Amino acid sequence: MKAVTRGTYEKGWAGPKGETMNICKGCEDLCEYCYGRNSAARRGQKDWDDWGNTRINWKIVNKGYRKQRRRVMFPSTHNINKYNLKPSIIFLNNLLPHVKSLLIVIKPWYPVVKKLCKQFQRFNDKIELRFTITTFQDRWRERFEPYSSPIPERLSSIKLAHKYGFLVSVVVEPFLDADPLVLIRKLIKRNVGPHNIWIGPMNHRRELSRTSDVIFNHSAYLNSIYQPLNLKSIYGRIMAEGWKINFKDGFLNQMRKK
Repeated sequence: MKAVTRGTYEKGWAGPKGETMNICKGCEDLCEYCYGRNSAARRGQKDWDDWGNTRINWKIVNKGYRKQRRRVMFPSTHNINKYNLKPSIIFLNNLLPHVKSLLIVIKPWYPVVKKLCKQFQRFNDKIELRFTITTFQDRWRERFEPYSSPIPERLSSIKLAHKYGFLVSVVVEPFLDADPLVLIRKLIKRNVGPHNIWIGPMNHRRELSRTSDVIFNHSAYLNSIYQPLNLKSIYGRIMAEGWKINFKDGFLNQMRKK
């Protein structure tokens, strides 16, 4: 079964010759499914409950870049918010002249997106803004992403970024609704092309349930929406719509399980 995507699916968002960068250790969003948070706790780098106490790496922020980079994804283990916006702008000002393309992946706060768009509009030909929007319901966002931006604010950020001429893509990973097509329709209505939408399940759920009480308490629900039969149903309905959605590896792999 072949997914209708750009290719089949992307191995890494930065691409085969790209790289990911971060300026913080930890993230104030405290998403319950965050694998970076779980990995840091497992490796003894940062306690699970301490993940929200972030540390900015000023050495990376202030670094001067000379080597030309093909594609960079920033950030990958933290968000850009009011707490780290200024160092993020310093970092991006240093980096952007030396990168061919930049993928900024965030759970968007409207004021942060507005500041980034104004500051870097001159680079909008090399910047793609990828917004993480996992549900159309704030009740799920409040449970799994308790300190991140409300869903209406994320949806409004799409129009704002388009206004400044930026390419906007959306990653629906992990999708938190039993029927993610409701959200996908809302995204398409806001002029996000289906080929610029990514969808994936929550990975590492068993491991996460050992550290996150929220994941543990919602295990039955999560297992039901990520079971192969439901994934196949979602896949089939997306195909029937003719949408060229990008399916993440986890979606295709879990869908094929017997």
